[in-house]
Formats: sequence, structure tokens, C-alpha cells
Amino acid sequence: LHKAYTEKHKGEPNYTFFVDEEEAFQKVRSGFKADLMHPCVQTLSKWQDADLYKPIDVSRLKNWNKLLPRFKELPAVQKDGKVYFVPADWGNTGLNYLTDDVPEADVQSLQVFTDPKYKGKVTIGDNVDDAFALGLLATGTKEWANVTDAQVDAAAAWLRKAHLNVRFYWTDYASLVQAFASKEVLISWSWNDTVTKLAEQKINAKMNRNAKEGASTFVCGFSMLKDAPGSEQKAYDYIDAWLDDQSATYILTAWGYGHANTGAFAGVSADELKAKGFADVEAMLSNTLFQVGMNKNVRAKMLSEFEKIKAGY
Repeated sequence: LHKAYTEKHKGEPNYTFFVDEEEAFQKVRSGFKADLMHPCVQTLSKWQDADLYKPIDVSRLKNWNKLLPRFKELPAVQKDGKVYFVPADWGNTGLNYLTDDVPEADVQSLQVFTDPKYKGKVTIGDNVDDAFALGLLATGTKEWANVTDAQVDAAAAWLRKAHLNVRFYWTDYASLVQAFASKEVLISWSWNDTVTKLAEQKINAKMNRNAKEGASTFVCGFSMLKDAPGSEQKAYDYIDAWLDDQSATYILTAWGYGHANTGAFAGVSADELKAKGFADVEAMLSNTLFQVGMNKNVRAKMLSEFEKIKAGY
């Protein structure tokens, strides 16, 4: 993913994981220091409002001009004429299923998550944005930025119905793939690499991005934190390494994800692009709910509701 960085600096950067972006936000606000953060676009405004990010000088990124303009123009990527986020990886949260066990007719709609036929056989990610993307899509909402309280209420009510069928809320791909392999679950609301990782184990699965209600799209990338303790030049080198053609091709072929440097896909065969679902990027993105920034009070309500739903309330 950052081969050019390791070749230049003869080693890996130091890094730490976070469970979700809310945990990362609280950790950094409490004093944790780092140079770079890998957020997704829907939380950018929260970090900006808390004055935790500093502007990025894109003239120091040789690969910046390779990025698809529609990703650069997403809300909160730029503010007051300054860039605060460099889009890199993107993908879908969609309906994944085992083709040997689930008829194709059953997965033409997201309502399959509430179908009593699959009680105890579905899993949803333990991620408020992805879960509510599912609930919003299933209840007819495809506009993320201006979600209303009423739409959140409708999505939450639907998610409570889906909760009755949920075997568990997945948190990592090891447990998700294992659950599919043992047929503990047959259907998931999960990311692009679900099918890629199952195929490595010779398990037949598909991702249906074209369910009647659509799928969700997320865009993640890099922001620079204020009061960074490390080398600023290395931080720029790391971002640039993620943006180059080799990295973009790798994330598509090995993991099944998209990349903001879509021009790099020209070197991927038509068959592989079709198999990974990227034969027509614009068509894919047209039937999707883009996870972008939203009103912070609405997001707080989503966080609160999701915790209640998981607890059975």
C-alpha cells in the first residue's frame, strides 16, 4: 500500500490502530500525538471543528493531480481554499452473500436483512456509519448530508427489526470470513474485500451492489494532525506513496477496493475490473449513498441509537 515510502526510507512508519473514528477522535483530543490520521470523509468536519487538523500543501504531492476530481470535491475535503484531506481508498458497504446457500432472488432487496427466513444468519458491521447507511437505504434515503431526525428515526426502527436476525455485529475480517466459512452466517452488510477474501478460501460468494435500494460508498484518506511530533517530509512521502499507480492497482487487485487514482486502473484487465465490480465506476457510484459529513447533532443521535439497538433496545 505504501511501497514507494518503504523503498525511500528503508523501513515502515510507526502506527497505531483505532477501533472506530469516535475512539480516535477522543484519543487525539485527549492529547495523543501523531503525524497522520486515516479518517473517512464523513467525520472530517468534526475534526476540523475541534481544530485538530492542519492544512495540507498539495504542491508537495506529486500524485495529487492524478486523483479523480469528484473525490477532491467532496464536502470538507477543502475549507476556506485550503485542503485538509487527501482522498485515497474508497469502497462500498453492500450486500454480500454465499451463492451456494442463498438464492439470487432473495438478495435483490436489502429487506432480506429483516426476512425471518434468515434469522440468526446475517451480520452487520459494528460501525455506526455503515449500519445507518443500511437503515437509511432500506427506508428510502439516499442523501447523507441532509439527513433529518425523522429519517434517522425510520432507519433506527428498521435496524431494530434487522437486529432480530443478526447473529453478531462483526468487527474484523478474520471473524467475518470464519463465520461465512462455517456457514454460521450466510449474508453480511460489509465491504468489498469480503468476496475477495472468501475467494482465497475457495468459498463462493458475491457482492450485490445493485440491490433495489442500492449500496453505500465511503471515501477514506489522509489528514495531517496539528502539533505532529515526527518528520513532516516523511508524512508527505507516505501520503504520496499511497497515491501512486502501484498502490492504486494493488488495493484493487488484492483487496477489491477502489482508489481515488482511478487512472491507474487502466493497467488492470477488463475481466478483473468486471470481477471486482469496477468495470464502470460512474455507473457504480450512481446507485449509492455517499457517506459524507452531516449535522453533528444528527450524527450524535445516530451514535446513541446504534448503541441502544445493539443492546436490544
